[in-house]
Amino acid sequence: MEFRDLSLNRSLISDAIYSFDEKMIVEFDDSKNTYTVYFNGQKKALIKFDYKINGKTTIQGKSRKLNTELSEANCISCGN
Repeated sequence: MEFRDLSLNRSLISDAIYSFDEKMIVEFDDSKNTYTVYFNGQKKALIKFDYKINGKTTIQGKSRKLNTELSEANCISCGN
């Protein structure tokens, strides 16, 4: 699943991910700009944020349901 060329306030993305659900476990890899998110007992989902030079952001992930929910929450929280 992929959300392309979004106009997001990048400074709000991390807070939007961490505040999505208090039971969700979040791991961030700064070198790859990826978040690994999961709930206890469930599979981990990798979500990558690609920051384009034109100021747009693309969100990619393999867990369709969780990625879609997080992407939509980021669009709302971060201004798209």
